[in-house]
Amino acid sequence: MLELLHDLIRQHEALVTFNGRTFDVPLLTDRYLLNRRRTALGVIPNLDLLPPARRLWKRRLPSCALGALEGDILNIQRTEQDVPGSLIPYLYQQYLRTRDARDMARVLYHNRLDLLSMVTLGATIAQIFARAARQPLPIHDRISMARWYGSRGLRAESEHSYRQALDEAPDAETRYDALLGLAQYLKQAERRAEALPLWEDLADLRLDVTGHEELAKHYEWHEIDLRRALAWAEQGIRTAQGWRNPIDRYEALRRLEHRRNRLLRKINGEGGADERDEADAD
Repeated sequence: MLELLHDLIRQHEALVTFNGRTFDVPLLTDRYLLNRRRTALGVIPNLDLLPPARRLWKRRLPSCALGALEGDILNIQRTEQDVPGSLIPYLYQQYLRTRDARDMARVLYHNRLDLLSMVTLGATIAQIFARAARQPLPIHDRISMARWYGSRGLRAESEHSYRQALDEAPDAETRYDALLGLAQYLKQAERRAEALPLWEDLADLRLDVTGHEELAKHYEWHEIDLRRALAWAEQGIRTAQGWRNPIDRYEALRRLEHRRNRLLRKINGEGGADERDEADAD
């Protein structure tokens, strides 16, 4: 079987898998090694569809398993011929023992649908990635696409997707995600003046202290308005003091109080910032 698989793979230039990079390929590679056989599995290009599926849909779907994506995204319905994938090893062992192949027909149906679903999934992901700016998407998918574009260096597409998500945000949590992503993008692009009102909106939401910290950093290091920076740090402290989660509260207060104390020293002329705080300007 390993030789047959090796001959089959040599006829092709790449693999398309679902969780193949972390499960199937390492498992099969080990089987080749144990049997002292060579394999190209570890070097042939492998398009694993699970990571992009998670990147796109994990924000709104409880599961990104292939079976879940069939129902939630691909509109594929399996018949009663199907068998749960977890049972396939057992059914195969039963077949080897009894030579009764009736259940193997269900296994082949399952595997055939897996392959067809992967074709549909690959095409769906590619179309969404290529056309996200020109087609309606659920708001959570829109934010996921903005982050994905950003990770690929597609800055214009990332900004456009974030702004669309911000315009469509139906609640405070979703608006927070869109604001946070867009503000971070603008900061990295050295467009801090455009990020300022977004950080103020984040601070107004009071879901965390990111906006307060960014504003305090900006006025301490870039516009050099120490009293304004101090006001934002103190506002962040008041926000964090009301949190119920003791770990989050402790960490936020530790950062903000350190910032406040440094600002007070600088305002009172008691020396500049420690060298280790210079990175805080970023």
